[in-house]
Amino acid sequence: MTLREFIKPIHDRAEHHPMAQSMINGTVSVAAYTDLLANLLIAYGDIESKARRVGWIDELDGISRFTAMLEDLVELVSEHGIKPTIYNDFIAEYCDRVWQQSREGTLAHVYVHHMGDMFGGQMLKGKLPGKCRRYVFENKTDLVARIRENLVHDEANMQEAVAAFDFVIGLYDRVTRKHNIH
Repeated sequence: MTLREFIKPIHDRAEHHPMAQSMINGTVSVAAYTDLLANLLIAYGDIESKARRVGWIDELDGISRFTAMLEDLVELVSEHGIKPTIYNDFIAEYCDRVWQQSREGTLAHVYVHHMGDMFGGQMLKGKLPGKCRRYVFENKTDLVARIRENLVHDEANMQEAVAAFDFVIGLYDRVTRKHNIH
């Protein structure tokens, strides 16, 4: 079984979550999206720092989203005067998990988050607040191919991909509760 097949049920759960649906439908508020983006920025900072440490950032040139996400967040905060809510303990727990990963396990987290940006993000970028720089990839086809050729489809990596989706769903839960998204 491939990692993609293994994670399909949890991928579908995330995609059908009220937060994801509000983004897909273009109805997410600036405040809710800002909260989501601010928390994801912290997680991406750790994922990409760990990926840099184990060599993935060099091998996957152009994969890093941190700077683009930071620019998106600064734009939303400055234009709308929003102070995002940070879910410190929740984010720290996930980031600690990322830092404990092997090289292959780190790629499982990159796979979930960054492939989501390269695929689902393409349909979202016109529906979300701001310029959505994080979804602009200059070499998407090459990045997708290199991630797929390096991905290890073993039990440990499958569990890490599930953990990455659990994090996304948990973050969606927190943002939807705060912003009353149904």
